[in-house]
Amino acid sequence: MYGSNLLSAVVTKSTSVTTPTHESDSRRRRFKQSLGTQETNFHMDFEIEEMRGRSNWALRWVYYALTITNSNNGRNNGQLGTGLTTTFELSPSMYPPLYFSRVRSYTTQAEGILE
Repeated sequence: MYGSNLLSAVVTKSTSVTTPTHESDSRRRRFKQSLGTQETNFHMDFEIEEMRGRSNWALRWVYYALTITNSNNGRNNGQLGTGLTTTFELSPSMYPPLYFSRVRSYTTQAEGILE
């Protein structure tokens, strides 16, 4: 597709969507009605590339999309739900490459808090 050094990641988050339906006059309680679930998918593709002659030192953004799908608990006459997909324009100024540096040593204890 883009090259042999392609790395893909898909992260999914699902949440329940509720809304207050009516307010009781005697107790002033709100009863919540479930509207369904909302699922958010983050799809990211990176390409591993060389930097200054060193291999595997940078991740360059190739593709980034966000998909939001709403399921209405069967209220759409058997349809699964409505969805919206947004694809982002990946300009180098907004999404710069992620650079890596060499780790010289690992320790199990920290000398102080990172600032």
